[in-house]
Amino acid sequence: MRFLRQLGAAGIVPWPVYAEAALLLTGRGLVLAAVRLGRSLQAGELTLAAPTEFEHAQALAIVERYAGFGLDLPDAVSISMAVARRLPLLTWDFRHARVVMLSGSPVELMVAEHELPAP
Repeated sequence: MRFLRQLGAAGIVPWPVYAEAALLLTGRGLVLAAVRLGRSLQAGELTLAAPTEFEHAQALAIVERYAGFGLDLPDAVSISMAVARRLPLLTWDFRHARVVMLSGSPVELMVAEHELPAP
Protein backbone atom coordinates (compact mmCIF):
# COMPACT_ATOMS: atom_id res chain seq x y z
CA MET A 1 0.00 0.00 0.00
CA ARG A 2 2.84 2.45 0.74
CA PHE A 3 4.14 2.15 -2.81
CA LEU A 4 0.66 2.64 -4.27
CA ARG A 5 0.06 5.70 -2.12
CA GLN A 6 3.21 7.28 -3.57
CA LEU A 7 1.44 7.26 -6.93
CA GLY A 8 -1.43 9.29 -5.54
CA ALA A 9 -4.54 9.91 -7.63
CA ALA A 10 -2.42 9.29 -10.75
CA GLY A 11 -2.43 5.62 -9.75
CA ILE A 12 -5.37 4.03 -11.54
CA VAL A 13 -6.81 0.85 -10.06
CA PRO A 14 -9.07 -0.99 -12.51
CA TRP A 15 -12.31 -2.25 -10.96
CA PRO A 16 -11.50 -5.92 -11.63
CA VAL A 17 -8.11 -5.51 -9.90
CA TYR A 18 -9.73 -3.93 -6.85
CA ALA A 19 -12.21 -6.82 -6.61
CA GLU A 20 -9.42 -9.39 -7.06
CA ALA A 21 -7.22 -7.69 -4.44
CA ALA A 22 -10.08 -7.50 -1.94
CA LEU A 23 -10.87 -11.19 -2.44
CA LEU A 24 -7.21 -12.13 -2.06
CA LEU A 25 -6.80 -10.08 1.11
CA THR A 26 -9.99 -11.30 2.77
CA GLY A 27 -9.21 -14.88 1.75
CA ARG A 28 -5.96 -14.58 3.66
CA GLY A 29 -7.70 -13.20 6.73
CA LEU A 30 -6.66 -9.62 6.00
CA VAL A 31 -10.14 -8.13 6.02
CA LEU A 32 -8.99 -4.81 7.49
CA ALA A 33 -6.35 -4.44 4.76
CA ALA A 34 -9.09 -4.91 2.15
CA VAL A 35 -11.17 -2.25 3.89
CA ARG A 36 -8.14 0.11 3.99
CA LEU A 37 -7.69 -0.37 0.25
CA GLY A 38 -11.34 0.51 -0.30
CA ARG A 39 -11.07 3.57 1.96
CA SER A 40 -7.96 4.71 0.04
CA LEU A 41 -9.97 4.52 -3.16
CA GLN A 42 -12.88 6.40 -1.60
CA ALA A 43 -10.56 9.10 -0.30
CA GLY A 44 -9.07 9.62 -3.76
CA GLU A 45 -5.62 8.45 -2.71
CA LEU A 46 -5.81 6.22 -5.76
CA THR A 47 -8.26 6.42 -8.66
CA LEU A 48 -10.73 3.58 -9.12
CA ALA A 49 -11.39 3.27 -12.85
CA ALA A 50 -13.73 1.19 -14.97
CA PRO A 51 -12.58 -0.01 -18.36
CA THR A 52 -14.18 1.62 -21.37
CA GLU A 53 -16.17 -0.55 -23.77
CA PHE A 54 -13.11 -0.72 -26.03
CA GLU A 55 -10.77 -1.64 -23.15
CA HIS A 56 -13.21 -4.31 -21.96
CA ALA A 57 -13.54 -5.80 -25.46
CA GLN A 58 -9.78 -5.74 -25.89
CA ALA A 59 -9.32 -7.43 -22.48
CA LEU A 60 -11.70 -10.21 -23.49
CA ALA A 61 -9.76 -10.65 -26.74
CA ILE A 62 -6.52 -10.86 -24.72
CA VAL A 63 -7.98 -13.55 -22.44
CA GLU A 64 -9.18 -15.46 -25.49
CA ARG A 65 -5.89 -15.12 -27.36
CA TYR A 66 -3.77 -16.19 -24.39
CA ALA A 67 -6.14 -18.92 -23.15
CA GLY A 68 -4.24 -21.65 -21.40
CA PHE A 69 -1.50 -19.26 -20.29
CA GLY A 70 -3.16 -18.49 -16.95
CA LEU A 71 -3.92 -14.88 -17.79
CA ASP A 72 -7.08 -13.81 -16.00
CA LEU A 73 -9.53 -10.99 -16.71
CA PRO A 74 -8.12 -8.54 -14.11
CA ASP A 75 -4.65 -8.91 -15.68
CA ALA A 76 -6.05 -8.47 -19.18
CA VAL A 77 -8.09 -5.42 -18.18
CA SER A 78 -5.03 -3.85 -16.55
CA ILE A 79 -2.94 -4.41 -19.66
CA SER A 80 -5.69 -3.16 -21.95
CA MET A 81 -6.26 -0.01 -19.89
CA ALA A 82 -2.54 0.74 -19.64
CA VAL A 83 -2.03 0.45 -23.39
CA ALA A 84 -5.19 2.38 -24.32
CA ARG A 85 -4.42 5.19 -21.86
CA ARG A 86 -0.69 5.19 -22.65
CA LEU A 87 0.22 4.58 -19.02
CA PRO A 88 2.89 2.32 -17.59
CA LEU A 89 1.56 -0.76 -15.82
CA LEU A 90 2.30 -1.49 -12.19
CA THR A 91 2.06 -5.24 -11.74
CA TRP A 92 3.53 -8.05 -9.75
CA ASP A 93 2.56 -10.46 -12.52
CA PHE A 94 5.50 -9.76 -14.79
CA ARG A 95 5.20 -13.03 -16.72
CA HIS A 96 1.78 -12.14 -18.12
CA ALA A 97 2.58 -8.49 -18.70
CA ARG A 98 5.64 -9.33 -20.77
CA VAL A 99 4.03 -11.96 -22.98
CA VAL A 100 0.94 -10.01 -24.10
CA MET A 101 1.64 -8.09 -27.28
CA LEU A 102 -0.58 -5.22 -28.34
CA SER A 103 0.48 -3.11 -31.29
CA GLY A 104 3.55 -5.31 -31.66
CA SER A 105 5.15 -4.71 -28.28
CA PRO A 106 4.54 -5.54 -24.63
CA VAL A 107 3.01 -3.04 -22.26
CA GLU A 108 5.39 -0.56 -20.64
CA LEU A 109 6.08 -1.58 -17.06
CA MET A 110 6.36 0.97 -14.27
CA VAL A 111 8.88 -1.16 -12.36
CA ALA A 112 10.87 -4.31 -12.98
CA GLU A 113 11.07 -7.18 -10.52
CA HIS A 114 14.29 -5.95 -8.97
CA GLU A 115 12.79 -2.48 -8.40
CA LEU A 116 9.85 -3.60 -6.25
CA PRO A 117 9.97 -2.22 -2.73
CA ALA A 118 10.42 -4.63 0.12
CA PRO A 119 7.11 -5.68 1.74
